[in-house]
Amino acid sequence: MFFRQALLASTAVWSLSVALPTTDTNVPHSLSPRDDTQCGAGTTFYACYLNHFRGCCSVDPCALEAGCPDNPANNNHHHYSYSTENTQISCPASGTQVFQPQMELIFPTEPAASPFPTPDLNLSRSATTQWDQLMTFTLPTEARHCTLGWTIPARRNFTAGSNALVRVLENVAPGNITRIGAADFSYWPQTPGPHEALVGTMDCKEQLQFHLTLEHRDAVYMAQDAQTGWWVRYTC
Repeated sequence: MFFRQALLASTAVWSLSVALPTTDTNVPHSLSPRDDTQCGAGTTFYACYLNHFRGCCSVDPCALEAGCPDNPANNNHHHYSYSTENTQISCPASGTQVFQPQMELIFPTEPAASPFPTPDLNLSRSATTQWDQLMTFTLPTEARHCTLGWTIPARRNFTAGSNALVRVLENVAPGNITRIGAADFSYWPQTPGPHEALVGTMDCKEQLQFHLTLEHRDAVYMAQDAQTGWWVRYTC
């Protein structure tokens, strides 16, 4: 409980530091992340690991399988669920590009800490702390010729330091980690217009998992959606 509260506090501080609009003057201020941590009287904001609930609740919902009991119909709106059991994924003959992978924060400097789900790219490294991420894509069995990359549109919520080089490792199997390449996010938030970058290619499989870590002391944040962030492109 102490770690969860501490993480929420540190995440809130980090969000304030990264929720800056780009230098493009045409980008509206509404692109800053929505502040969903403002709760009404008698409720508190929670972000739970076990049931992935995120929102305001009158009781601690983190030990409840169904999430917050206040408004069960709202639970699906407030939590990130990454279950892929029994999910049928089609593979069009023309191939496709998949955005919005499952993202989890992991903490190399806190080995006892549990992974923490988040929809966005959020990496940090300092002299005393380090936030890495696991990134998982779920693909159809027919997928072939996989390529990993990232995309930013002209309007985005994206910030990075001047030394934001991210090493990308594929978790091929337990004990088998392969370096795919690197993504250099340095200075891109200040560069106007859209941009696409290729990181590397790999054999396709139903679940591709990558470990993202900053090479140097820096930080990078990118709000991801259906057109922004990491993607895997494949053919069938």
